[in-house]
Amino acid sequence: MDEDFRQRLARIVTQARGDMNQRDFGTKLDVSQATVVGWERGQNIPTLENLAKLATLRGQLPEELLAELYGRACGSDYPLEERVKIMTRAQLIELLNTLADQLRQKDL
Repeated sequence: MDEDFRQRLARIVTQARGDMNQRDFGTKLDVSQATVVGWERGQNIPTLENLAKLATLRGQLPEELLAELYGRACGSDYPLEERVKIMTRAQLIELLNTLADQLRQKDL
């Protein structure tokens, strides 16, 4: 993998981890803390299974994450049903709250 790929991977993993420590993030993905450190340093590349888990945590389809890692544009023309299937409960609640807010604003 080229250096740009590794830098994008490090940025994506760090963003996905957010305020969570590396150990807890690793536990969430069922990997070790050392594995997370390796990803964030661009030293190791996640398996396809772990890329899929990472994509889900970010609210993405695996294809979107791969496109982002390779620095390619990935259209957002995936069916809404597919996006909803991969959302976590918290992401789905956030989406529903946003939709409710928009509907309330349109009624005003």
